[in-house]
Amino acid sequence: FTFQNIFSDNTFYEKINELAPGNFLIIDNNGFKRRNKYWDFHFESFNSVLNINKIDIIDLLTKSIELQSDTTERIGCHLSAGIDSSLIASILAEKKGSLSTFTAGFEENKKLKTDFFNEIKYSERLSRKLKSKHFNVIIKPEDIFKSLDNLIQCIELPRMGQSYPNYLLNNLVGKKVRIVYSGLGSDELFGGYPWRYRNYDIRKNFVETLYSSWQRIFSKEEKKEIYQPSFYKKNLND
Repeated sequence: FTFQNIFSDNTFYEKINELAPGNFLIIDNNGFKRRNKYWDFHFESFNSVLNINKIDIIDLLTKSIELQSDTTERIGCHLSAGIDSSLIASILAEKKGSLSTFTAGFEENKKLKTDFFNEIKYSERLSRKLKSKHFNVIIKPEDIFKSLDNLIQCIELPRMGQSYPNYLLNNLVGKKVRIVYSGLGSDELFGGYPWRYRNYDIRKNFVETLYSSWQRIFSKEEKKEIYQPSFYKKNLND
């Protein structure tokens, strides 16, 4: 309820678990499974400086896309016209020549201020520049309710955020191309979104500060009445 995610590997389904962050799983022909943790964040190295510039980033991104685009399958790219998807689409268009791009937009609603979130006009402008074959999906308020049952099965977790626009967009994507690229996750590589940490005070405990600034729905006392006692004691009491 606070961080819009669950902090375990559990899912809605029995005997199905998520792969933990920073881990990879190897399954061979005999069904043998091996899980390894390849990365973790250490708060004690918080003040270390990563020496990297934009030329290095573009070079790494280009190499990564080249490794993953060596295919004869039809290729597409989500395009929000933000920095991340625009870079990926531009590199793909240059390398592959033929490219399809896809954007999710919202039905105009002045009360909900959908114009602020609508990226279609920007993505169409970039699509013309890249000469891509462009497709839009217009999402209406009622579409979220129509997609919820299928969406819950796909995500397998209680989760907030932009999951339903991606689900609705990819219904179209799957009919047009076999492989689609996305800029999702790029912000997290660079520390996430600054507004998430506006209340962070380096002199105070990071987790406590973040928890208190994002605590919006239920107070800690109210959660005692909502959760099962065993869950509350194990996960929330400290």
